[in-house]
Amino acid sequence: MRLRRRGFTQLAALATLLHSRATIAAADHEDLLRTLGAAAQRIFPHSGVAPARYRAIAESFAAASIGQAERLTHELGGGFAESKASEQGDALRTLETTADFQTFRFHILMNLYNDPAVTQQFGYQGPSLEHGGYLNRGFDDLSWLPTPEAAP
Repeated sequence: MRLRRRGFTQLAALATLLHSRATIAAADHEDLLRTLGAAAQRIFPHSGVAPARYRAIAESFAAASIGQAERLTHELGGGFAESKASEQGDALRTLETTADFQTFRFHILMNLYNDPAVTQQFGYQGPSLEHGGYLNRGFDDLSWLPTPEAAP
């Protein structure tokens, strides 16, 4: 294929434009992940869960529902991740009745509490069906309750 100077110039301009759009898209996507990761952490806050776990949940939500992820990020506004906890809570409360928020909340719920590494931090031993059910595995384990006082 023979390329003339004019064609080369046009091709170079197009490549530059596409590269700049890809760079902008990558920055926007990073902001989306940072915003949704912070939102996930604010919705289900646990001190023992690393922020990277919340970001992974945001990534899986964005991969599955990019339109909803973009709308939520837009509604939460720029700087959400860096804002105060009270401001984050206020922003989330304004969205909690929307379908996008409810879908995101359910996604967090399913991905966070179905992760054995996370649930073990809370003391959940996992399903008991393969161990004979709860009758044979801890139904009467009350060690997490305070010891009752003796009755008179």
